[in-house]
This record gives sequence, C-alpha cells and structure tokens, in this order.
Amino acid sequence: MKTRQIIEGLTLSIISLGSIVEGVRLVISRDPRLVSDILGPGPYIICLGVVLLVATAIYILRHNGKEYPQHVSAHSGRRWRKVFNGKQVPAIMALAMYLILIQISGYLISTTLFYVVAFRLFGVKSWVVSTVTAVVVAVVCNVVFIYYAAMVFPRGLVWR
Repeated sequence: MKTRQIIEGLTLSIISLGSIVEGVRLVISRDPRLVSDILGPGPYIICLGVVLLVATAIYILRHNGKEYPQHVSAHSGRRWRKVFNGKQVPAIMALAMYLILIQISGYLISTTLFYVVAFRLFGVKSWVVSTVTAVVVAVVCNVVFIYYAAMVFPRGLVWR
C-alpha cells in the first residue's frame, strides 16, 4: 500500500471516528428543552460516521497495493495541468464567495448561484441547463432540509 493511500485512509478513519464520538456525545448530553426532535442530531451524525467508516474500509480494501495511474509526460508541470485541468482555484474561489454570499443573501439564492458556477466549472456547457439544474437542486435541498427536516439555514441580511 502506498503512503498516499495510508494517509488518505487514516484521515478518513479519524474523521469518521470523530463524527461517531461527537454523535454519541450528542446522544448522551441531549437536552430535551433544546431539541424538539425525539431523535435529535446525535443518531444522524452517528449514522453518517458509520457510513464514512464503511466507505473508508471499502476504499482501503479496493486500493490495497494498487498504484494510482501515472500520466506520462516529459514535464511535471504538464502532468499537473493534465491531472487538475486548472479548475481547483476557481472552485475554491466560488466556494469562498458562496460562504460570503450565504450570509448576505441567504441559503436559496446563494446556493443557486453557487451551483450554476460549479456546474459551469465542471463541464456543463449550456447556461440554460446549468441554471435550471441549479434551481432544481437548490429548491429540492431547500424543501428537504428546511421544511422537511426543520433545519435552520442562514436567511441572509436581505430577508431579515
């Protein structure tokens, strides 16, 4: 097993075990006056941690001893560009703008704009397709998380 795979497996294992521990802590210290849901957030976080731990185990078992494919290139800079295609910096900038915009305009508008930019960055050619898809994804997430799960998301300064 390569060092990179060991580091990735350990990192994912630590994150998943940390989320399981945090979920157990939330279950133990649940205050019924603060949590209106009977289950509360603890079991949900425990389930996510267990799913991540199982996915990490599958990843480690599937990649045990396998090498990552190497791109043949005379210059390492060309290999780097071939692997990443220069989309990481714009994606990180879009995420940073999303984090700023969500505080100003709220969840629905900022999420829609973020998804439009993300879809365009990662290969959707049409503005119409990326905009319609972004609106559908943002509205579905809004309905599922805010109305169905009763989660509190930022409303933004505009809507207060």
